[in-house]
Amino acid sequence: MSIAAIALSGLGQVQARVQDSAERLSKISQPPNAQQPDTVDLSAEIIGLSLAQNDNAALLAALKTGDEITGQTLNLLA
Repeated sequence: MSIAAIALSGLGQVQARVQDSAERLSKISQPPNAQQPDTVDLSAEIIGLSLAQNDNAALLAALKTGDEITGQTLNLLA
């Protein structure tokens, strides 16, 4: 599996985690009812979003490095 494929897969996972967090955070503004009590843990969501941001930066750096390696390899072969 290539570096790009791994990085893109990871970016997709990060995007899904951020989307899940956004959905949970959007429930804060909704009035709680008996079936769905307001149970959003803001500190956990902030930590999760911070981790997602760090993961995103690391995956983008890996993608950039893989692109640079590919470019250098092509230059060597030319």
